[in-house]
Amino acid sequence: MNKKYLITVLVGITVVLVGIYLLTSNSESPSDSANETEATETPLLTPIPILTPTTPQIPPIIVSKNLPQCSIGGQIKYVKPNIYLNEDNFLTYSNIRDSAQLIKWTVTPSDEVRIGPNIFSHIPRPDGEELISATFYSPPEHGEYTITAKVTYFEVVNRIEEVSEIDCSGKTTIKINY
Repeated sequence: MNKKYLITVLVGITVVLVGIYLLTSNSESPSDSANETEATETPLLTPIPILTPTTPQIPPIIVSKNLPQCSIGGQIKYVKPNIYLNEDNFLTYSNIRDSAQLIKWTVTPSDEVRIGPNIFSHIPRPDGEELISATFYSPPEHGEYTITAKVTYFEVVNRIEEVSEIDCSGKTTIKINY
């Protein structure tokens, strides 16, 4: 049993030594591999080309047909804090293609007033006319206000859809008569 054990140990040592020899003979010396690693590392910073004034600028490709059109007019007369008269105060619009298009209102002088409608989701499209409503959050500070409007629309610029705005013609006035 001693002989079998001794032979097994000798065969094992021989296999290990042959394996080590084969591994070290196929690889380079440690100093060579360290130099090679340093030489093949990718730099962390790479130069970025700088555009010069001589670089031609490509104009954007805009694909928009039938832009929306809108106009507002008339007057809203408040006769009591919660009662007003509509005097032809309409938002008239055409070429509204999407229910997500918005109506952006500007009130001058600025005050806490809500103007509507604000979106085309619940009003007829593509063309129509809607009454403009105005509600004050607190008692009005001025006797007269001017309302202007813009309508958003979607246009394709360089194959990307972007949101743009177009001004509505005209204005609507709010008069406080109480």
